[in-house]
Amino acid sequence: VWYAGIRMAEWLLLVWIVFRFQLSIREIMVSLGVGVILSTVLAVQQFLAQNSQGGLWYFLGERDFSVTTPGIAHLLSFGRILLRPYATFSHPNEFGGYLLMVTTLFIFSPSIHNKIGVNTKSQLDFVFRQTVIVAGSLGVWLSFSRTAWGIYLLVLAAYFYFRTKKPTIIVALLVIGIFIVVEEAGIGRLRALFTTDQISTNERVALIQSALRMWYAFPIFGVGPLHFIGKLPMFSPPPYLLQPVHSIYLLMLAETGLVGLGIFLAVIYRALRYAWNRRPGVRMAVLVALGLGTTDHYLLTLTQTQLLFALVLALAFLPRSRYN
Repeated sequence: VWYAGIRMAEWLLLVWIVFRFQLSIREIMVSLGVGVILSTVLAVQQFLAQNSQGGLWYFLGERDFSVTTPGIAHLLSFGRILLRPYATFSHPNEFGGYLLMVTTLFIFSPSIHNKIGVNTKSQLDFVFRQTVIVAGSLGVWLSFSRTAWGIYLLVLAAYFYFRTKKPTIIVALLVIGIFIVVEEAGIGRLRALFTTDQISTNERVALIQSALRMWYAFPIFGVGPLHFIGKLPMFSPPPYLLQPVHSIYLLMLAETGLVGLGIFLAVIYRALRYAWNRRPGVRMAVLVALGLGTTDHYLLTLTQTQLLFALVLALAFLPRSRYN
């Protein structure tokens, strides 16, 4: 309980800093953009070397690992076992989700949407934004997160739609087609979409069943924040799979009940309502987060994505004067 309170205080402190020091959307996006570029540079190095890089990256949060490290995330490509890059994140899926949210924020920001319009203060700013988008897109691809890939293709389709004010199916299909051809020629990861990992499926189903049992037992307030793993032995048969359920909605429901999930959805609704017409970048980033949260838990359980999610929600409530 104390640890859950500390984590919540951390989120609230971040939101307070954004409002107390009157940070603008531009200042926040510059910081996020630099992080995306550096993370992608590190991910490229890790993927080419098939191990961690060490040195200065260690002090920025990189862990020590290689393709042979037990439990490391990897993929099978035409008979080869390849390391999925982590950058400085806890898992490649978290890395891909983080970059996808930030990249979406940049893609739909006003100056990108209007090319070099009145909202762009300099050519340097435009180049920086484009660099972040390219780096973020590369990072999402290198994460080999199929959920992030699928949502990113939807983001691109949405951009083409809103950019031209009409469905541009041919352009969208062309981009998607090029992506699939390049990916399949080099890696073959998408083929796994049409195969079933029975062990992974059974584990996810078991965690969903445990989450529902927790909710049935404590429907109003749940078992308590951050108590999901600790309570698993009480609501699931051995052998125990000690990890959160792969859905932020089921995790919220199990840990905080209908009250917590209701508050969470109310905050999301208000954020989307504020950002829907005036802040397309924030609106799309929130929608991306909601999509990522349907199949994974890292938005609520891992530090980097927790803080990014809180920051994106805070951006929705910024005064209009600071959204320039």
